[in-house]
Amino acid sequence: MRNLNEKAAKIFDNEMWYICAGKKPESSVVLFKEVTTDGRLVFPVFGCEGVISNMSESNKIAVSAADSRTMSGYQVKGRAELLTDGLLADKWKESMQKMFGVDFKFKGIVEVIPDRVIITTPGKHNNEEI
Repeated sequence: MRNLNEKAAKIFDNEMWYICAGKKPESSVVLFKEVTTDGRLVFPVFGCEGVISNMSESNKIAVSAADSRTMSGYQVKGRAELLTDGLLADKWKESMQKMFGVDFKFKGIVEVIPDRVIITTPGKHNNEEI
C-alpha cells in the first residue's frame, strides 16, 4: 500500500473527491468521506451506483481531489473493496442514519487501498508519483 504524504492527506481530508471505477467510464462526486490513519480512503455507499456496479467487474479505482484555491491536487489509483460490516462500516452506518434518518438505506462503505499516489498540481511535478 502506498502512503499519502501529509499534504495529500490534507487535501483528501478537506476537499471533495471525484471517483471513477471499473472498465466503463462512470464517475461520481464524494462529499462524505474519510482518510484513515493508515492512509486508506473510505466513503459510504449511497448514490454512485454506476461506480459501484463497475467495481463488481474490476476492483480498480481512481480518486482525485484538488484544492481550488492553491491548485494543488492528487490522484490515488488503487484497489476498492465494498464492505458491509466491521468497525468502519458500522461507524458510517450510524453516522449516515443520524444524518438522513432511519429510512436511510445503508449499502456499505468503499475502502480504497492506494497503489499509486500521483501529483496532479500544474507545474514541473505534475504526473509524478509520491
